[in-house]
Amino acid sequence: MRSRSGSAALHLWRSLSIASRPGIRAKQGTELVGHKFTQGKISASNPSSEVGSNPDQASIVSTCSSPIRPVDVSSPTTVVGTGAGASCTEQALDEAIRIGGIITFNCGGNATIQLTSEKELRTDVDTTIDGLGQITLDGNGSTRLFHFEGPDFRRTGTTVSFQNIALINGAATGTPIPEYPNEPPQCSRGFQADGAGAAIWIRDGVLHVYNTLFQDNHAAPLGPDVAGGAIYGLGAREVVVVRSRFVNNSASNGGAIGALNTDVTVINSTFTQSAALGHDANNWDPDCPDEESGSGGNGGAIYVDGGFDLTDVFCGNTFSGSRGGENALGGAIFRAADDGTQVTTIDQCTFDGNYSPLGGALYFHNTNLQINKSTFANNTAVIGGSVISATAPSWAIELTSRRSCQISPTSRSRIPFSSGMSPSEATPIAITRARAPAMCSGRTLDGTIRIR
Repeated sequence: MRSRSGSAALHLWRSLSIASRPGIRAKQGTELVGHKFTQGKISASNPSSEVGSNPDQASIVSTCSSPIRPVDVSSPTTVVGTGAGASCTEQALDEAIRIGGIITFNCGGNATIQLTSEKELRTDVDTTIDGLGQITLDGNGSTRLFHFEGPDFRRTGTTVSFQNIALINGAATGTPIPEYPNEPPQCSRGFQADGAGAAIWIRDGVLHVYNTLFQDNHAAPLGPDVAGGAIYGLGAREVVVVRSRFVNNSASNGGAIGALNTDVTVINSTFTQSAALGHDANNWDPDCPDEESGSGGNGGAIYVDGGFDLTDVFCGNTFSGSRGGENALGGAIFRAADDGTQVTTIDQCTFDGNYSPLGGALYFHNTNLQINKSTFANNTAVIGGSVISATAPSWAIELTSRRSCQISPTSRSRIPFSSGMSPSEATPIAITRARAPAMCSGRTLDGTIRIR
């Protein structure tokens, strides 16, 4: 299944490389390396010790309510391990996953289980994997960690839950996109969508994540439909993430989370140094063999595509240092709704130091975007829309409070709110019903953006 990110042919500005873009520099402790950036690892000897004691999580103060609660694991179906670290093996975990139900661990303290193969989750039995704040599952950069393949599309109610655990070093490659002789250079390159979701790939099911660390998970770096370095949902009923942390994850689109025709809710979580590594976005192009051009790069942290009756909610989250790809859209979040105007709510979120050529923090298409009490600072774009960019026949910002137009003066680009997908099209958007001028100081945005 192929996604579409716009309603017109996409020919973005191609003249700038990341190294030469004005106003872009690596944050302290981070080094830009081509399209990919590396950072220092979490200092704890076992990443699972960061679960439940994450200082970034402790600093989040919001009134966001969680739609899920941790699963009660007081009566587990299977306990992996018998009290010693050596007893917590991949083989023991495999047997527990084969049975399903509630899985906990008894490893005598912090433990890391090295995974050498992708774990297939049952589609007929709910499965909960709870690391009790002590367990790290490590893919060693050689395998995806978990895979769930439901039999239908947005119908199966089987729920997979991950809680109090660290999922690190997952890797996904995928099926190469065929290249044909003499095809135009803009045609899509890279991998199919099976290269998405290096930690968790789920189709036609329900995914709940609570108090989980995702670190150094890397999906395929190129491809128009590859998304989600950590998590990818394809036609899933819902993906809900609460009180979790994403560090240094990457994919062609959506460095941390990717979703196609899937409801996404993310509450009180942090996204640090997420990277969308593709380029030139994605669009219909009749000159290409598969009628598709561009190879990704949308949504540095989160990428959501598809229509239906989807509703996405982001509340109490922090996005910092996320990057969209070359000639692509949305430094932190990208959303394109293709079948009717969909609803997205951004509430009490912070966007700091994110970058994309267009839409330094956000890019939206065909969306009723409702923003409440959210902070935008130090976001950059070289084309337009350092805060928000969008495409639709018409859209307007309807601001509802006296402080609603307050955008940080360090949110740099020629245009904080823009429409269009090229330098000549990146024009300011009219702000209606505002009680403050369109260009003003401060940091808070509070109102409704209707993109239609």
